Amino acid sequence: MNSNKKTLTAILILLVMCTGISISYAFFKVASSNNNANTNVTINGAALCMSLQLSSDNITISNEYAVPISDSKALSSDTYKTSVTITNNCNTSQSFNLLLVPNSSNTMPIKALKYALVEEEVTPTSGTLISNEYILDSTIQKQLLAIKNETLKNGFSVGSGTVSSGTKTYNLYLWIDKDEGSLGNGSTMNKSLNAYLILGSGSVIGDLKLDLYHTIENRYNQDKTYLGLYNGEGADTYANPVYYYKGNVQNNNVLFGGFCWKIVRTTETGGVKIVYNGVQKDEFEISPIEQSSYANISNDATYPYTFDSTSKTWVSTNKTDGKTGTITFTVATAGDYYLSYVMSSEANYDKAKFYKNGNPLGNSDGYSGTVSGTIALTGLTTSDEIKVEYTKDSSSSSGSDTVTFSIGKAVGDPVKSCNNTGTDSQIGTSKFNEVSNSPAYVGYMHNTVYPSSSKAIINSTSFSGTKAYGVSASYNVTHFTYTLTNVKTIDVSSSNISTLVGKYTCNSSSITCSNLWYIVGYSGTTIYYYSLSGGDLDGTDNGQDYVFGSSFTYANGTYTLSDTVTLNSDTFITNKSNVDTHHYTCLSSGTACSSVYYVHYIYNGTTYYITLTNGKSVNDALNEMLYADDVNTNDSTIKAYIDNWYENNLASYEDKLEDTVFCNDRSISKLNGWNPNGGDATQYLQFKNYSTSNKSLVCANENDKFTVESSNGNGALIYPIGLLSVPELSLAGYGSSHYFNSEQYVRLASPSDFYDNRANVMGVSTNAWVMDPVDNTGGVRPSVSLKPKTYFSSGDGSFTNPFVIGDTVEEPSGNSFDTVFAAN
Repeated sequence: MNSNKKTLTAILILLVMCTGISISYAFFKVASSNNNANTNVTINGAALCMSLQLSSDNITISNEYAVPISDSKALSSDTYKTSVTITNNCNTSQSFNLLLVPNSSNTMPIKALKYALVEEEVTPTSGTLISNEYILDSTIQKQLLAIKNETLKNGFSVGSGTVSSGTKTYNLYLWIDKDEGSLGNGSTMNKSLNAYLILGSGSVIGDLKLDLYHTIENRYNQDKTYLGLYNGEGADTYANPVYYYKGNVQNNNVLFGGFCWKIVRTTETGGVKIVYNGVQKDEFEISPIEQSSYANISNDATYPYTFDSTSKTWVSTNKTDGKTGTITFTVATAGDYYLSYVMSSEANYDKAKFYKNGNPLGNSDGYSGTVSGTIALTGLTTSDEIKVEYTKDSSSSSGSDTVTFSIGKAVGDPVKSCNNTGTDSQIGTSKFNEVSNSPAYVGYMHNTVYPSSSKAIINSTSFSGTKAYGVSASYNVTHFTYTLTNVKTIDVSSSNISTLVGKYTCNSSSITCSNLWYIVGYSGTTIYYYSLSGGDLDGTDNGQDYVFGSSFTYANGTYTLSDTVTLNSDTFITNKSNVDTHHYTCLSSGTACSSVYYVHYIYNGTTYYITLTNGKSVNDALNEMLYADDVNTNDSTIKAYIDNWYENNLASYEDKLEDTVFCNDRSISKLNGWNPNGGDATQYLQFKNYSTSNKSLVCANENDKFTVESSNGNGALIYPIGLLSVPELSLAGYGSSHYFNSEQYVRLASPSDFYDNRANVMGVSTNAWVMDPVDNTGGVRPSVSLKPKTYFSSGDGSFTNPFVIGDTVEEPSGNSFDTVFAAN
């Protein structure tokens, strides 16, 4: 809403000409006897500067004229023309704005009409679609109610100008646009226009009614604290500027479809992308209780909480690393209470926790960083014990390092609020996919899967503590146990671990065990070993050769390795860099096999690989998993979950939503071990948004642009709903103090990496970005995009007064709007 509202004084409000304007489509004709023609009603008449006079009693377009026509036909016919005379009764030049105000009898979609207002003797060549809508000043609304006995709130500009002095005559042309304002063929059929003309002095006579997109644009132009303009990759090609909310903004709340949403950004089409944020809840004004209303206080002797009598809050004093300050208390009087808290601490480390009778309140993991909130304590009794703990971790102090809290009671009546956090801001939780052992599973949809498996060429483990070892061992066939011989013990460190090479150990301080280890090497404090069992007493003969090839040939169902190297398990750790250029193997000492293995990653002595058949290479596998035309065949677990929620909750609002892109960017930034021409097998596959610094809204691959229609994306979606991406939140400056921060782990649509045999997709937690396996469960906050030129019926975007998107205020399609207003 235009905040630059001007209250009209006596000299600004001119005249209402109570002339009915009636237009119908086809066989409808308006009787003129119902119009109060030539009844000049003066508003604030004592200081009137200007007056309005029309040339006829009414404007009637009927029969063969009451149809959509072209500009040229309308402007060449007097049928659509009315003379408008405006008189300036004051000594100074006056500007005016002529508004068409629909009354209670109107059924015509106003924005299907065109107009032209020109000075007399001027011949217009084109018309203008009615678009600028005003919410009339409250003074005008009251005066119109007194004059016409109707509550009229909205008017549409049909021209403006300036009269320096005396009288000036204009011609007003009004007709049905040939395309009916792009509202759809037949949208004006059997509709009638019934309206008044209001003449206002000055450039505005109320608030210019903006759609949601232009409201955001207007806010950006006024204050850029929490709004940014996207000027990154692709911005110069956008039809409309993209504005995005950032930081801890609190006026980007929307009520749509019965749910709360947060505005994330606008789209290049002029739409508005929003993300789910729960349902409206009752919110009270909380009045903190006095210190005397706390009972049985047990305050920490070393780190006491102090009471501020002005704000009626308790403040922690613990500033010591690794220490916890605690306070417990009851309330003196039973009732419904609320615990309000404000955290100012080092994110992820220093934490506050709240308890009732020993049970966690709110987030059981505690609260950290810069957060605030309220926890309901309904039905609190005088015997219920509340405990507050504030713990500093062992690192240095950061910020003010405090938790401030109070216990209060609700005052006044509740108001509905969209101020949701935690699980309240989610539709629920879901895995991204049920399994994670293939890069294919980073897809919002997927098809061909090449599972990753592992094989230990040489065993490895981190070694520490006291270990017994021997130069040999004996085996008891009765008890199936090994016993070390020539035993010594060692307290393992990086300086002495080399002593263990070529020795036997039970991996403990014991000298007997059922499985014996023979140590062949080390790196740092990691040892490499063979595990001996069944009486095997010689670890020196456990070495095995493995052949690796840089490429292969395929014929008659057989892979044959080319350009080979042979690596023995004894020395695999020191020679494993050979795999960087020789990834193909039969995982044996042979050079031919019916299925070949491609080693993409090595961790210590363990290889991770995919299995290839039918002559396919690793490049074929990557293409089939990530980029092939049929890659989007099967729904991910989270897509199915979101679609099901949409069907049950939002399907009836689909005509309000635009088909925007939800980006599941599977672009690879670093192949590493997946590069057969030379890729470091100790480094893993990384996708583009592994780097959370990416702020580009360009979704490079067509298959990753999830849309309903194929005209602007992959056409793979059933419904216009999806997940936000890393660039959208990176652009918005995601962090501990941020509008999207719900103090929960929440899933995003952006793949992150494929580490050993786990596909990871990005998400956000309380204070950080998270790379998490797709088969872990995370919070789900779906996103939709409101169509261009979506209007809101009320609200300013705050928690308690969100922008309300309802059935009466959105345009169903096209570039115009079917806006319905009560006219009485």
